[in-house]
Amino acid sequence: MLNAGGVSYALQRLKSAGSRSPTQEDRKVANYVLARINPRDKVSALAMADLAIQWNDLAMWNQIVKASGAEKSLDMIGKDKLIAAWDKFSFENVRLL
Repeated sequence: MLNAGGVSYALQRLKSAGSRSPTQEDRKVANYVLARINPRDKVSALAMADLAIQWNDLAMWNQIVKASGAEKSLDMIGKDKLIAAWDKFSFENVRLL
């Protein structure tokens, strides 16, 4: 289904998972999206940043920041997501520069 539906299908599937802890299948779908994030894909970066915070996954957060180019342009994820990540992971773990 991922190959047929692509990133938009994967993001919808992850969104429907709600606030529960991620399953192994959720992680597979998330990894599919993470492998496709790039600096031109703000929608995916924002959605995955939300998941990283929700799942309390600092490694995933860092992967999103690097893949999306957010370390060079805060506009990619926005100030609100950055503050939420600081609250969740601490400033020292989330510094972008």
